[in-house]
Amino acid sequence: MYPSRIACLALALAGSILTTAACAQPTTNHAPGTPKATSHAPGTPKAEAAPPECPGPDLIAATLAATPDEAERTVNGTVILCRYNSGTLVRFQLNSSAAAFAQGRAGFESSGQPTAQVDGLLDEAFSSSLGGVGTTKPVNTLVARKAAVEIMVSSRAPFDKQRSLIEKIAGTL
Repeated sequence: MYPSRIACLALALAGSILTTAACAQPTTNHAPGTPKATSHAPGTPKAEAAPPECPGPDLIAATLAATPDEAERTVNGTVILCRYNSGTLVRFQLNSSAAAFAQGRAGFESSGQPTAQVDGLLDEAFSSSLGGVGTTKPVNTLVARKAAVEIMVSSRAPFDKQRSLIEKIAGTL
């Protein structure tokens, strides 16, 4: 299974509000050096505030030691999904709350993905890990909430690198 598909599976198991379109292959081809288009799933409302932009590949590379291309960005209501060819996913959930965050964490637990509390990261945070057999690194997922915005990073990078990325992203919100 490809790393990006494993990460999408981790997202689906999280019980988060994602549609199939959020994990589908983008349908728009982009010439190198041209901006990527944002797609909106039909029939979904746009978020009230301007959705956050995907972190640039330079930030992903420097923080996670990955070598991504520009992100494919999908906006689906209040969910913004940034998919990188390195298998890294960054997901924003707008209009979140402590209750919604707890529900998302419970979704991880109920799907068989144990979570661990992460102290000192934004308003609240948890981590989870999926897979990792033999020499294959697990897909780590770190989710944090800052006010009404959840930020999730899912990749094969260790949690300390994911934490650094989330802190950098949160500093721009």
